[in-house]
Amino acid sequence: MSPLPVPNNAARVSMAVVVPAASESVVIARLIKTLAEQQFDGIVAIVIAVNGARDDTVAIAEACIEKLVPSSRLCWRVLELPVPSKSRALNEGERVARSMLRSFGIESPDITFYLDADIELSPNTFDEVTSALSDVRPRIVQPFRCAEASAPFLSWIAGNALCTLPWVTGDIACGGVFAVNRAGRERWAEFPDLAADDAFVFNRFRSEERVVVTSARATHPMPATLRGLARQQRRWRLARKELEASGVPSAFPCDEASAWPMRRRIKAMLTSPRVLLSFVGLRAIRVASYFDRTHFRSHVWEVDRVGSMQNQHSMKMRGHDAARS
Repeated sequence: MSPLPVPNNAARVSMAVVVPAASESVVIARLIKTLAEQQFDGIVAIVIAVNGARDDTVAIAEACIEKLVPSSRLCWRVLELPVPSKSRALNEGERVARSMLRSFGIESPDITFYLDADIELSPNTFDEVTSALSDVRPRIVQPFRCAEASAPFLSWIAGNALCTLPWVTGDIACGGVFAVNRAGRERWAEFPDLAADDAFVFNRFRSEERVVVTSARATHPMPATLRGLARQQRRWRLARKELEASGVPSAFPCDEASAWPMRRRIKAMLTSPRVLLSFVGLRAIRVASYFDRTHFRSHVWEVDRVGSMQNQHSMKMRGHDAARS
């Protein structure tokens, strides 16, 4: 599939966007619509790296891109990889995105943006992220994360914790969406074969180099059942353990406990019922995660589709609406 044309103008801000995707036919149309609607005047190379898909993610993605009005600022590529590996998708996708930009005289992108396929961005995200990454010093930024408003109660509790708990919202956290400037991208070579790819990157930046962009939003779909939420929590916990046991050095590990000791957390909970509710709900889900026995494969993309069929159907219909529009 031929990329849409972009101008040969290296003076404009350039961005490489890498979207690793597995079996994401339910959400891929919505993602493409979200990216196409970004209010951004720079040059953007977007690569959707589909790896080990067992559905029609590639076909849907290509069909959605073909329907887009040719743009002077965006070029697209759908990359199909047979092996299900997020780390490989990130590495290959970034190589292709850089190659696309080099075709227009841009040797290295000013910004590299990594984004999971099931996340929805506010239209101002690219602009706000670019402003936050304008510093010549290494920086990593993340849009403010929030959960879908239509989520069931349990999902709302877990998602609300992302938006409420100050020891979570005050720093970037694992969640499948982040961007780095050129100096920040020099902090590592390639993504290792680890499930915690985002934690691997975050640990390469000091706390003052990590920025949450509160003026932009990244909306996350949450599992709709307690089983799905527990499975998600367990997957995150095992991914962290794999990273710790891998021997891959963490230059500046995130130290949540030192910034927010328990005494300070208790004070925050006593002064805000919403923080208390979020904390208790998240703790309950984490306890339930210890009873989950789902087998996870190292560095292999694990798409969590445990939830109500009604929610999955709703998301799929929204994706089809995006594809038709």
